Amino acid sequence: MQSAVIADFFHCCSSKHQPKHGQCPVGDESWCKFQRAKASNIVYQDKSLGLPQNIVNTIKLVYMDLCDRNLLKKCLHGKTQNPNESFNAILWQILPKEVFVEHQTLRLGAYIAVVQFNNGFQGLISILNEMGIVSGYYTIRGQKIFDNESIADSKRHSLPTAKTCRRKLRAIRKKRNIKIEEEEGITYKTGEF
Repeated sequence: MQSAVIADFFHCCSSKHQPKHGQCPVGDESWCKFQRAKASNIVYQDKSLGLPQNIVNTIKLVYMDLCDRNLLKKCLHGKTQNPNESFNAILWQILPKEVFVEHQTLRLGAYIAVVQFNNGFQGLISILNEMGIVSGYYTIRGQKIFDNESIADSKRHSLPTAKTCRRKLRAIRKKRNIKIEEEEGITYKTGEF
């Protein structure tokens, strides 16, 4: 995965004057047009001007951070949910999409979602304290219960048995959808009428 990210970086920086396709996968099946042309013994006509060197220097740091082995380990085996999806779920719990709210309410809901995403429900207690609202025993206890339930849910969902069950259910749904599609034909396609 690390070499793929690095290959992508150099591929994007490549130009007709400075080809940088040495990291790209070789062969007829390569995603790199230069390497595909090379494998087919065709002269590749690169029309790209590439990126200016100052931009290359700036984004190189970001790409190298993305290549960090510790970061890439988190992406393996699907053990983590996409953080954006997780944050969106929290935000839409606080502010459902179906309900119109004013800008100020939207901003407040987004702030609460950020606190809850980063620190859990107990993060809200510190905000209440900053506002001069002293949290009672039952409020603190309730926030701890919510956080503990959230942690228990995430642990339960990451168990191998739960993953196997989800995989089986996905396969059943896919078979059912294929069967329906064979019987009725394609009834829906994205962006088509």
